[in-house]
Amino acid sequence: MKFNMKNTFDLAIRIYIAIIFLIYGIGKIYHIQFGEDNLINISKESSGKEVVWFFFSYSYPYSIIIGIFQCIGACLLLSSKTKFIGYTILIPILFNIILINYFYGVGVIIHSMYYFLLLLISIFLNFDLLLNVLKLLFSKKKNTINFFILLIVFISLLGIGFLINLIA
Repeated sequence: MKFNMKNTFDLAIRIYIAIIFLIYGIGKIYHIQFGEDNLINISKESSGKEVVWFFFSYSYPYSIIIGIFQCIGACLLLSSKTKFIGYTILIPILFNIILINYFYGVGVIIHSMYYFLLLLISIFLNFDLLLNVLKLLFSKKKNTINFFILLIVFISLLGIGFLINLIA
């Protein structure tokens, strides 16, 4: 088996991001990250972080949904065959986290930006594969495989749209 630095680096990034998002996702599912301890009295003097934590702590089902999507995206990153679906799930979640951290002054924005950058690096390392998938999707040659791939992408996009509507 030939050693390939690009593939090894990509796999290391995907494993690292998967572990991080499994931790965050499980934390939300088991009410650790946004537990009831975080329900505070909100006033005009509350910091942006306190407002955000109160918002996310208020609805436990909301936290579970976000946690489940984080865990699903993380697990999909671990397989070469499903990593693009994992990217499709995690990138909007992570981008939303970056926006929340920035606009509400939550001090961990550097972490979310770091994870986002790692995902972008992983996508860049697989750019040739991404181009092949896109060419297959938009190929002029009509066949059943294109229809099923397009259907899977469409359903994934619907799911992501639903997730974004929940978050927004």
